[in-house]
Formats: sequence, C-alpha cells, structure tokens
Amino acid sequence: GDAMLHAMKGNMGVYVAGVVDVLLHELGGLALSAGYAGAVATWCWSSGLSKLRRGIASTGRMALTNYLGQNIVAGLIFYGHGLGLYGEFSQPQIFVMCIVIYSAQVALSSAWMARVSGGPLELLWRWLTYPRR
Repeated sequence: GDAMLHAMKGNMGVYVAGVVDVLLHELGGLALSAGYAGAVATWCWSSGLSKLRRGIASTGRMALTNYLGQNIVAGLIFYGHGLGLYGEFSQPQIFVMCIVIYSAQVALSSAWMARVSGGPLELLWRWLTYPRR
C-alpha cells in the first residue's frame, strides 16, 4: 500500500508537468492563430497591396474551378497518367511548385474575373442548380 502510494506521488509531478505542457502548447497555438487572423484582418483593411488582395479575392470567387485545377495539375505532375514524378521532389521544391501554381491561379483568376462574373465551373454549377425555365 505505502509503496504504491509513494510511486503514485512520484509520478504525479510528471503527470502534472505533462498536462501543463499540453495546455501551454494548445494555448500557444490559439494565440498564434489569433495573431494570424489579426494580421490578415489588418491587411484586408489597409490600402497596401490592394492589387494582390483583389487577385486573391478573385481566386476565392473561383474556388471550385481553382480547386479542381490544382488537382488536375498535381495529377498530371505526380501520377502515372501524367509525368509520374511522385516522390521525386524535395519539400522545398514542392513548396516552390505550390507558390508557382497558386501565383498562376491568382493571375488567371484575376484576368477571368475582370471579364466574367464567375469562374467557369461556378457558372456551370449555378446553371445546373438554378436552370432558367
């Protein structure tokens, strides 16, 4: 009995330290998320980089088209029905590829949305959802 109680007391400090560590980690993640949200909100309300902000907004208004476009491009790069290069790139190379693909999507989305009121797949989706009689 006493030996068991003594062992439990000795492990209690380790247990409490583990719980405190997890709580601090989670609170840190929440604080970081709040900081990112605040930075994005500040940027959205500022006048700086307004052209980039409009481009990103255009990309968001074409979310379905861009999502499927990213999947098609990635499929053509990585899988057998395309170049089959899965596992051939390092993490930094993949990061650069993501930046290039997203930048192309921002540019194409901005050009498209300057002329049309929605992305091609968004317009098709709207037409299928609300057909004119």
